[in-house]
Amino acid sequence: MKALKKHRTIVVLAVLAVLMAGIYIWMETTDDASISGTLYRLGEGETITSISIDNTYGTYDFAPDEEGRWTVTADGNTYRTHSGKMELMTAALNNIEITRVLKEEFEDYGLSSPQAIVSCTTSKGKNYSFAVGNETASKAEVYIRNQGSGDVMVTTTAAVAQFTGSLSAYRDKEIFTIDKENITAVEYYKDGQKQLSVQSTNGSWQLTYPFEAPARQIAMNEFLSSAKAWTAAGFPNEGNEDYASMGLESSGHWLDFTDRNGETQRLLIGGTQGTGTYVRTGGEDEVAVMYTTDLEFTDFTPDGLVFIAPLKSTIDQLAAIVVQTAAGTDTFEVEQLEGGKQRVLLNGVEIDSNAFASVFSKYIGMNADGYAPGEAGEEVVAVLTSVYVDGSAAQLVLQPRDESTFYMLVDGKTDFYMNASELETLLYRINSVKNAQ
Repeated sequence: MKALKKHRTIVVLAVLAVLMAGIYIWMETTDDASISGTLYRLGEGETITSISIDNTYGTYDFAPDEEGRWTVTADGNTYRTHSGKMELMTAALNNIEITRVLKEEFEDYGLSSPQAIVSCTTSKGKNYSFAVGNETASKAEVYIRNQGSGDVMVTTTAAVAQFTGSLSAYRDKEIFTIDKENITAVEYYKDGQKQLSVQSTNGSWQLTYPFEAPARQIAMNEFLSSAKAWTAAGFPNEGNEDYASMGLESSGHWLDFTDRNGETQRLLIGGTQGTGTYVRTGGEDEVAVMYTTDLEFTDFTPDGLVFIAPLKSTIDQLAAIVVQTAAGTDTFEVEQLEGGKQRVLLNGVEIDSNAFASVFSKYIGMNADGYAPGEAGEEVVAVLTSVYVDGSAAQLVLQPRDESTFYMLVDGKTDFYMNASELETLLYRINSVKNAQ
């Protein structure tokens, strides 16, 4: 008898265990929001693969492109999406928590004319759809309706905040689609005419048009650093395709950027409106509004970038520098001492090394201010010569050009000119050292 009771107990416990397991599995898999506490459930490894939003601003369809990046399509045009916005949206769709399930729907819930209808498809082929209505009296929650079952529920406003935006809220505000961290070439056009082109070779920037010359590395680094920070301040009004009024239909003003992978992107610059300027960043409909101040290229010119400095060196390379003008010749002899120090003599008299530093910094900075090939004449204004510790030498000869500039005769060519004020400043510093002796 005891054995029979024991057997019955085991059977009852087994049945209860199976029943409890069934209840647990049902509770874990049911889409009944009153049980699960969520609008729907995604299985393990299941992801959102497409999204559609129909809200008060328009209809937007989201899907990954061939490279897995989300895009948004509106009115037949497809745009890149803002990655941060998409992360928030997919995270919200993964788990929409339900705070209450209501027995019936009333007009003031706003579900007959919803703020948005959201639909999504998962990697397992499941489809979910819900409508977003009005906020509740607390303003912290909002009414929603499961479009499949018709059930009316309440969720937090935060859970649906990502689905009521305009196209601008979903579009990518990044200007560059190429690798902006590794730009290797830039071409600049204005009024349809190429103004300049620069190219990076072995880490050094070179002007390749309208002439070939080294480019100022600092100037290029500053320009690219500024460009990397460019973002869209906004976009044209949704549905506005009047590109003529945006100044883009026949614009001759653009920049071409090429990255190390050989990918080139053109930024076509249009008209301004207020503090913004229309810029086409890719296809016809890829138009952004950038801050006009970001697009000031006053110093981005061949003359502003050219870096012809034939006397450029470091002080530890020097044995002497000689400056010859009609007023006479000044010779600085540089004796290299231990510990990286120098002893300097001006015309045979020792001078303070700090005083020489002022002259030296101006001397090595005798850089071209522009490109204007001319004929080397006989007349000479000044001859500047550097003699290096290894026995080699460099020389810059300045010849008359006009009232304010000199031709720079380097290696037998006068392709570049320099402002006369640069020589005046150098001679002033030399005379200041001589007067202090």
